[in-house]
Amino acid sequence: MIGLDTNVLVRAILQDDPVQSPKAQARMAAVAKGEGLFVSSFALLELAWVLRSCKVPKTKVVETLRALLATSGITVGHRPQVAAALDAFEFGKGDFGDYLIQQDGAFHGAGGFLSFDAVLKKEGLAQLP
Repeated sequence: MIGLDTNVLVRAILQDDPVQSPKAQARMAAVAKGEGLFVSSFALLELAWVLRSCKVPKTKVVETLRALLATSGITVGHRPQVAAALDAFEFGKGDFGDYLIQQDGAFHGAGGFLSFDAVLKKEGLAQLP
């Protein structure tokens, strides 16, 4: 298995570099069919942030992350937390990263989540400090 950096994912998905994008896509496809790819939850957090920063619609970000979770040959780190955070992100108003942090804490036994994020407080996922 080979791990992927966020920049490889970004190039493959956005197709924004004439040299690196085709290389990223080809290498990812070849490795996924062979020894497999590992995508860290941190890389997915960064990917979501980059995509939103590039004005990619939230629905497309959700679709992209779900596709990575469902792709044969790709192992995703912290899969249960990523899947739960993705569900919350899809239907909530917060950022994917905030939901992932909250879900990771809950997975590891945190009984609550302190945040200054008013959206998470409103959704009942956080308490203000």
